[in-house]
This record gives sequence, C-alpha cells and structure tokens, in this order.
Amino acid sequence: MVPDSIRTPSVRVHQPWVNSRSALQAFTLIEMLVACACIAIMAAMLLSAIPRVLSGARATKCQSNLRQIGIAAQLWSADNNGKIVPVFNPGESGDPLSPLLWTGMLAPYMGRSLTMSSISSAPVYICPESPTRFGYGYNYQYLSYIQSATSVNQWISYAQVAHPTETVMIVDNAYPTRGPNAWKSYVRPPAMGVQDVGVDFKHPGKTANVLWLDGHVTAEIKNSDAMRNDEMWDRN
Repeated sequence: MVPDSIRTPSVRVHQPWVNSRSALQAFTLIEMLVACACIAIMAAMLLSAIPRVLSGARATKCQSNLRQIGIAAQLWSADNNGKIVPVFNPGESGDPLSPLLWTGMLAPYMGRSLTMSSISSAPVYICPESPTRFGYGYNYQYLSYIQSATSVNQWISYAQVAHPTETVMIVDNAYPTRGPNAWKSYVRPPAMGVQDVGVDFKHPGKTANVLWLDGHVTAEIKNSDAMRNDEMWDRN
C-alpha cells in the first residue's frame, strides 16, 4: 500500500470545450437571418439569369436553323445549274407550306417532304423565339424572284454575286401589321424604308440572325451597317 505521504494528488483538467459544445452547435437568430438573406439574394440572381440563358439558347438554335437552310440552298443550287433558289414575287402572298416557295423547294434537301402538311412539318423554318410561325425572310429585292411556277423575273446564279460573304440571303423577319403569327417568305431591304415585312430584331441585344449567301451566319444588331442600308443586300 502506498503511503499517504507519497500519493499523487488528483488534478482536474479544465476542458472549456465541453461546456461550450451546445453554444458551438447552435445558430443565433441574427446568423440565421443573414444566411436566409444570402440564400434569397443568390436565388434572385439565379432566377433573373435564367431568362437570359434561355433566350441565348433560342438565338443559338435559330442560327443553327439558318445554317441548315444555307446548306440546303447550296445543294439545291448544285442541282439547278448554280442558280440561287428563288422566292415568289412579293405580290404573291403564298402559302408557307407550298412547294413553290423557297421553303418548299428546300424541304427535300433537309429530309422533308416536298409538300408539307403543317408548320410542324419543317421545324427548321421556325425560330424558337417565334414558335407559332415560320420565321425567316428572303432578300427578294437583289436575289432571285419569280411570279409563278413558269414565269421567271430575275433568276441569278451564285457566280453573278460579287461578294457572297457580304450579301444577305435570309434573315429573321416580321410581319407586324398582320399580327405576331403572320409570315411572308421575303423581307424588305432597309433602303425601301418600309417597316412592313422587315427584319425582326428579337434576339438578345436587339439582334437579328442573318444567313449570308456563302452560308455563314451572324447576329447583326439593329444599328449595324448591314441593317441600315442596302450595301450588304445588293448583289453588286
């Protein structure tokens, strides 16, 4: 037995963390409110960004549509002695599903029937920003146009265009006087000064997607040179 004189005295170690454990695990009311406020701010930022992201995605899909149309137009040209696919003379209102319009002429080159039964038959002609109507118009003033299936007014070839990389072929178009769902197969160039059947600047930044005659696609803002005068519409 160890004598009392040499016994080691017991030592109590102070462990403050034991007593403060509950304090470390709990949130104060102010901390909880701050966390909720941060979450709310981040959620608001996310929600405000979603429409812009979706609009940008629709603009990208629209550009893809135009690229497909450009490829189909070049394939059609290869089968027609290098001629540029024509559009009906603006005097013809035309049916967008008609095989006589450029939409119908190009349909077989995109795996579609020559005779389309409905607008859903050719989604490539529909801009996602305007899903209830055909969305693209042709530069009729300076490119090929016809009045009927047998009467050709102006039918030119790619070789007759001086600068195909700088010549508008097809662009987002609108027919505002006839309502948001109306459509015509052509678009009026800027120099005509007529808003009816004009370019539709409906994408982010007030831009319109343009298919140039050589097949490339760009987004042109409303006040760009291409959209203010006919220099980039005229084939010369």
